[in-house]
Amino acid sequence: MMNDLLRRARQRWPTATAVDSVTGSMSYAALEARACALAAGLAARGVGTGDRVLLAASNSPDAVAAMHAIWRIGAVLSWIHPSTPERKRERLAARLAARAVLIDTDLPGLAHAGDTGYAQRSADDLAAILFTSGSEGEPKGVMLQHGAMRAALDAIQSYLGYRSDDVVGTALPLSFDYGLYQLLLAANVGASASLLPELALLGKAESALRAATVLPLMPSIVALLRAANVRAWPGLRLITSTGAALAPAQIDWLLTHFPNATLYSMYGLTECKRISYLPPEWLARKPGSIGVAIPGTRVDIVDEGGASCPAGAIGELIVKGPTLMAGYWNDPPATARALRLQGGERALFTGDRAYRDGDGHLYFVGRSDDIIKSRGMKVAPKEVEAALLEIDGVIAAAVIGIDDAMQGQAIAAYVELAPGASLPVAVLRRQCAARLEAPLVPKYLHIVAALPRTPNGKIDKAALR
Repeated sequence: MMNDLLRRARQRWPTATAVDSVTGSMSYAALEARACALAAGLAARGVGTGDRVLLAASNSPDAVAAMHAIWRIGAVLSWIHPSTPERKRERLAARLAARAVLIDTDLPGLAHAGDTGYAQRSADDLAAILFTSGSEGEPKGVMLQHGAMRAALDAIQSYLGYRSDDVVGTALPLSFDYGLYQLLLAANVGASASLLPELALLGKAESALRAATVLPLMPSIVALLRAANVRAWPGLRLITSTGAALAPAQIDWLLTHFPNATLYSMYGLTECKRISYLPPEWLARKPGSIGVAIPGTRVDIVDEGGASCPAGAIGELIVKGPTLMAGYWNDPPATARALRLQGGERALFTGDRAYRDGDGHLYFVGRSDDIIKSRGMKVAPKEVEAALLEIDGVIAAAVIGIDDAMQGQAIAAYVELAPGASLPVAVLRRQCAARLEAPLVPKYLHIVAALPRTPNGKIDKAALR
């Protein structure tokens, strides 16, 4: 279970570097000792088994120790981005009925003498409540059990194959489940997690990045790398990407600029951690595919009646297997919509529109609530965005639908260019027309200095509306 992860790592690799950052490094033995002291501090504050702890901390060794301390005493981790405004943090803590709220400045003084020992946890016990970023309203609290997190960790490791000599360049927020799992994957094999500044500060992070052998990315980070014209560095053997599907143009850029690294393009949701991955040997043969189900997980594409769709038909992507969430915290209606019986088995109805080809490979189309209905047609923003990203000079794109008296919804595109690139709107429109059917060419094209992004680094389309 998650509470045993650090103990096992310390037993096998006590002197290996567990975490490294600009503020210092810790071996697995030192990390466990620090987690033990922080656990004693939490216990002194009255935190015990099953209590929720809200952690609003940045990428630091102390924050990693705090995560393990929470699990050590059998409490439930809820890690949020450190930039979360205080009023929102207070609302989330109230929703959780959190026993403790920890921010970065709390951690140095939290350590306490003594040893709480390791609480016994079962697969069905709650390990974490992770908040989704949500495009509207308050985020949902995704409840993850120890068994589900362990199953996800084992499945991901089975195909990525992290090694004990790896240095994982973790520039993702640790509050984001993709960033959080880098810590778990590293501890699982005795690798080192190199905690880097979030890649918006790329200039400060690039020298540290060059020591990485594993680099986890997502599409918005690829845009930042392209903008900085980052080149390959020795030793990088593995690139992973998830959070959203990579566009074919982004895959081509990564393969060109990092020719010695193996690229895994993956897709998932916080509600089940990981859905699919595209084996590297299929990158060229299946451009745009999000791959096949991860080991131990089954996926299907179903129509509105719940029947399986034939190859090529678009429907809703559903997931079955041991990685599914327990539900949304204190939200039975949302839980009932997402988790339903299908074929007598519990399934996660993702709300994602997708299809599969004749070989069974999956293709993401868009969110059910993200489809643009323009001129009587259903338009997937992802298709338009992928075309925009093929245009030289374009490093990021976001497409939304806006109300239009003539078209119902008009397609509006917001484009971010590489530094120094010059691309007039008229040229951009011609390039779109060369790549898309006329009804898919955006009616409105906007070139912006920078697209808005959520704390997790995803493009924030809600901010464009």
